[in-house]
Amino acid sequence: MSEINILYGPPGSGKTTAANLLPSEVTYLSVGRLARREIERKTILGCLMDNHIQNLQEYPKPIIRQLVEKPIELARGVILLDGFPKYERETEVLEEIMESNSLLPGKLFNIELDPQEAWDRVSGRRVCLSCDYQSDGDVSCPCCGESLKKRPDDNYNDFVIRYGDYEKNNNIVRLRLIKLGYKAIKLANGTAKEYCDIISDSLLKHARVAQQRERLVRFQEVDS
Repeated sequence: MSEINILYGPPGSGKTTAANLLPSEVTYLSVGRLARREIERKTILGCLMDNHIQNLQEYPKPIIRQLVEKPIELARGVILLDGFPKYERETEVLEEIMESNSLLPGKLFNIELDPQEAWDRVSGRRVCLSCDYQSDGDVSCPCCGESLKKRPDDNYNDFVIRYGDYEKNNNIVRLRLIKLGYKAIKLANGTAKEYCDIISDSLLKHARVAQQRERLVRFQEVDS
């Protein structure tokens, strides 16, 4: 039975950069990336999501479930989910998805970063709109060659709203996930590479132990 692991943190905390360094055994699902692709492709779901963004409305539960459930179902190996759940009501959606797909709660990696340092990082970063590569120095993406650009929402006013939204909901969501059985792991004052090492080491070691236990159970069933 597979697990869902979650990466949580404020804007500028290095989630995407750390996730892009993870080994291929970890399937990283960024809800922000999934949403941007739907919007760029102008799918029915993308148009619905874009309409809520334009009206400064949060996504209803059916929309967020439609966005994330299929990628979770298709994911292979160790799953790491980023950007969901953001709000307490979305933890209900996560619980429903876990129940319907026989998924277990895993690790909750919570990155902490003070607002000034977060803004310093956000204000200086440039991103590839095709693959989400981020850098504060490169001018083109080393992955696909596209020019790096400033994200439209990486302005100070939007940052204040996004960071405040995170700060308001972080403890509520974290405590709800812990009640669901998630093991919280705090990450602070580190680099993206250090976060990547901690995350991959924790997830892959745990996965190997689970596989060994599963093989042992199967062996015992055959032997009996």
